[in-house]
Amino acid sequence: MAVVPQFLSTGRLKARSVVFARSPFGAFPIKQRSRWANLAHYRTVDFYAGKPIYRPQVEALFEHTGFIPNRKEDMLPWNAHPPCAVLLALPFAKLDYPSAHLAWNIMMLGSFGLALCLVFPWGIRPWKALDWFKLIALALACHPLLAQFIQGQLNALLALLIIGAWRLDRAERPAMAGVCIGLAAALKIFPAFLFVYWAMRRRWSALAVGIAAFLIANGAALALFGSEAFVTYVRSVLPSLDHNRSAWGNVSLPAFWLRLFNPDEAVRVVPFAKAPLLGAILAYGSQVLIAVVVALRCRQVQTAEGRTRAFALAIIGMLLITPIVWTHYFIILLLPVVLFGSRVQQPIARPVLLTAYAIFWLPLGLFLLLPMGSGAMTGWESKRHALPPAQPWQSLAGLSVPTYALLAFFAIAWWATRDERPMANLTHEPTA
Repeated sequence: MAVVPQFLSTGRLKARSVVFARSPFGAFPIKQRSRWANLAHYRTVDFYAGKPIYRPQVEALFEHTGFIPNRKEDMLPWNAHPPCAVLLALPFAKLDYPSAHLAWNIMMLGSFGLALCLVFPWGIRPWKALDWFKLIALALACHPLLAQFIQGQLNALLALLIIGAWRLDRAERPAMAGVCIGLAAALKIFPAFLFVYWAMRRRWSALAVGIAAFLIANGAALALFGSEAFVTYVRSVLPSLDHNRSAWGNVSLPAFWLRLFNPDEAVRVVPFAKAPLLGAILAYGSQVLIAVVVALRCRQVQTAEGRTRAFALAIIGMLLITPIVWTHYFIILLLPVVLFGSRVQQPIARPVLLTAYAIFWLPLGLFLLLPMGSGAMTGWESKRHALPPAQPWQSLAGLSVPTYALLAFFAIAWWATRDERPMANLTHEPTA
């Protein structure tokens, strides 16, 4: 799993070639000859060398470094990102790893900063210097944000595209909003769920242009990488991720049910009862239920404020039903966190909401301390193969805590969407 890159203490990898774990420019530590090597560059280096962008990572690792990892290393067998994500990282392949990682993070930092600028002026009171100081302090202590930059993830860009779609929709530019979601879906697939918002509002231009943007982006990747990359992604890459559907760090609602009733043998989780059919029914049933709740609410809202709240509800629902959701995805919740944090003031809902926010902010390992001990808290990512399997009560009391927070957030957001009145201090709307 990812650790802080040790740029100053490790040499550059031969021929600037690297293998990556779960992110475009993440750091994957492999101990080799008593030192840690950073293995991260996207398969863009392979592309420039005339090789497939999708091939077994152990093979690429051996070719580039001469190292074969231990079978117990928590390493994905394939590059797990869609071809369009590889396309996005292509310009960085000409750089060595430290430079590429730095350049990528500068781009992501700019994306996150722009997302903040887009979301914070709308819906909260004018900010003072002390407010900004608090924001910076909270950002520095935010584990999902830390993981974003350590692992070189692209969630900050997804957050920007989603918030940009919201702003454009508020400005009555649904077609451009659709472009943002189409591009986000091309990079990570699951943001396509947000098209439900426009479908239920019958904004067909957003759907049509969004789908066109998705197809154009993938068409560019197809022209550059060839059809073999897409065939390999569908036939080999996606099936290789199946074990993560019940993995320890997966905080989605389907993962909650699968850990209880049908966990993959590779994830070291003891089921409450081995019942694959029940697990599948609960996993798929909960996805359908959340999707229906979101769709109905998007259909019911009438005002601009109501649409904003419904869109924010759809973002939360998106993360709940996506099959694989890691805690660093919580960055994508930026709009709902700001929106409902400023609007939900009721004495019962407010403490629950703030508790959920605190859980989003903290690393998952912290919630494993009491049910599983300090070894699980510190080693659940990099040394999970050395830990005993998680028992059902440990799964419920530790691994599932972020899922409970996400569910509580969704329930509060759904309740808050009943009120479509704008806040008194929301004095202006974003304009084109």
